[in-house]
Amino acid sequence: MAKIGLQLYTVRDHLEKDYIGTIKAAAEMGYDGVEFPGGVMDRIGAGDLRILLKDIGLELAGIVFDQNDFERNMGRVVDYCRDSGCTAAVYPYIPDGLRRTETEYIKIAEQINGFGAKLTQHGVRLLYHIHGYEFVDFGAKKGFDILLDHFEPGNVGLEIDVYWVEYGGENAVSFTKKYIERSPFIHFKDYTGDFTDTEVGAGAIDMAEIARIGVAGNAEWFIVEQEQFDKDSAESAKISCDNLKRIIKCLKR
Repeated sequence: MAKIGLQLYTVRDHLEKDYIGTIKAAAEMGYDGVEFPGGVMDRIGAGDLRILLKDIGLELAGIVFDQNDFERNMGRVVDYCRDSGCTAAVYPYIPDGLRRTETEYIKIAEQINGFGAKLTQHGVRLLYHIHGYEFVDFGAKKGFDILLDHFEPGNVGLEIDVYWVEYGGENAVSFTKKYIERSPFIHFKDYTGDFTDTEVGAGAIDMAEIARIGVAGNAEWFIVEQEQFDKDSAESAKISCDNLKRIIKCLKR
């Protein structure tokens, strides 16, 4: 059964005020683990992070690193993952200037695959986070098809984000069903009709069906993320956790 994690970017306003306290609060909300946004290497030492999570009973689902980290600081990324106990590094976003044409998509896809090959040598998986822009149509193929053509399964997996899949014009249920075997992590991010973020289970996406597909496909982590709020971000994170737990519980009946 997949574990429930919180992408800490959800509560970034709280992180800025109390980094350690906010991580501890995720455990109090009922999350099994956390996924860290970019910049963690400059916020807390790897060893300290490992100890902190062990002490408060949270697992380290994964850590986001950006293009610059992978391209220029791969040694530091590897060391940080090793010392923190991180086994999943997330590639979050292709910079705008690297994905304007089909040729650029091929080039960046090959580069990301190379990042994954290096990380795999050190026991770390690279997961590509889907952001919606990948569904740009170049005629014969979409950007996503080009990426997948060049991502060797042993080097790069996916982190499906159901919100961004739909924002990009695809159906989240169909897409998740098709690619679940490549996606050990699923980002549960919901929205109202105008793509305004809302708590998991309170919006337009069939989260119960996404969860069912994830469970059947042996997904490891269901990770909550939200970026826009009409209430305190921590309150929203708690609501999403509770809702997702109820959804999973219903699947067992």
